[in-house]
Amino acid sequence: MQSTSWRPPENSTVLIQAGCYETDIHEGCLRLMEHLCQYPPAAQVDFESLSGGHDWSWWNPELLCGLARFFPGAAHTGGSI
Repeated sequence: MQSTSWRPPENSTVLIQAGCYETDIHEGCLRLMEHLCQYPPAAQVDFESLSGGHDWSWWNPELLCGLARFFPGAAHTGGSI
């Protein structure tokens, strides 16, 4: 296996989201967060428990919010893409 020297940017964070109705996924994420809290990089991981399940009505607004957090800056205000 080839080793790489890639590292994430210093101030980067990972956001884990799970809906409270995604029982197995939600519980697995909580266990992961408990495990990660034992290590210094845990400060770079956030967890959000959301009211919902694994469906479009949950993903639609949360995807947009997540993209806005990942790509901060001025909003696109017009023109064509």
